[in-house]
Amino acid sequence: MSRIKRNTFIFLALLITGYATYFIIDAAIFKHSITTGKKEWRNVLFLFKDSVKQDIDTVIFGSFEKRNKDVLVKLHYIPNSSHLKTKDKYNHDDSTRIDYRIDIWQFKELSNYPKDSVKFYFNIDLTNLKIIRGEVLEPHYYNPISIKYGYSFKTFGIQADSKSVITDQLIKGENYKGFMGRLNRIALINEKQDQDIFIDFEPNMQALILVVNKNSSFYFITITCNKPFDKDILNIFDFV
Repeated sequence: MSRIKRNTFIFLALLITGYATYFIIDAAIFKHSITTGKKEWRNVLFLFKDSVKQDIDTVIFGSFEKRNKDVLVKLHYIPNSSHLKTKDKYNHDDSTRIDYRIDIWQFKELSNYPKDSVKFYFNIDLTNLKIIRGEVLEPHYYNPISIKYGYSFKTFGIQADSKSVITDQLIKGENYKGFMGRLNRIALINEKQDQDIFIDFEPNMQALILVVNKNSSFYFITITCNKPFDKDILNIFDFV
C-alpha cells in the first residue's frame, strides 16, 4: 500500500470513528431514558379526578425522562375497566371497548410559563420536517414523537400542519387551553421558531391538544382514542 493510500485510509478511519464517537456521546447526553418505575405516573395522577383514577391503567404505561429537562408519561384511560384483567382491557375483538390514549409531558424549564402565552398556529407546511440529530420515541407505536437533541424552550408554541382539520381552534378554561381536530402532524416551537419536536398522528386521528398550568408546573397533553370523542373528555381532569 502506497503512503498516499495508507494516509487516506487512516484519515477516513479516523473520520468515521470521530463521527461515530460524536453520535454516541450525543445520544448519551441528550437521549431520553425509559423509566420502569411507577413514580412517574403517580406524579401525574393528581391531574385526574378521583372518580376516574381507578380506570387509569397503571400496568400498561410508558414513561420517558430526560433528567432535569422533561418527563413524558403515556397512559391509557379505559372507562369502567377497573374490574377487568389487563388482557380483557385490550381485547381488540370487543367492539364496545373505549381506549383513550393520554400522553402527559411535563417540561421543567417552562414551570412558570403561563398557558395564555402559548400560541397556536394552523395550516402550516410541516411536510419536510426531519430529525437528523435526535431520536424518535416509539417509532412503531401510535403518535411517534421526533425530538431534536439539545432542544430548549424559553417560550412555547404549537403548529398544526395543512393536512390537519381543526374542528375547534380554542378550548379554554382557567388552568388550560387547547384545540381539537383530526390531526396529521404538529410541531412544538420555541422562541426562535425552531421546530425541534414534532408528533405524527395516525391518518385522520381525532386528537385533543392541551397546555396546562397546575401546581407551578407546565404540562403539554395529547388525547386520542380508538372511538370518536368530543371535548367532554375534559371532565376526567381535576383542573377543569
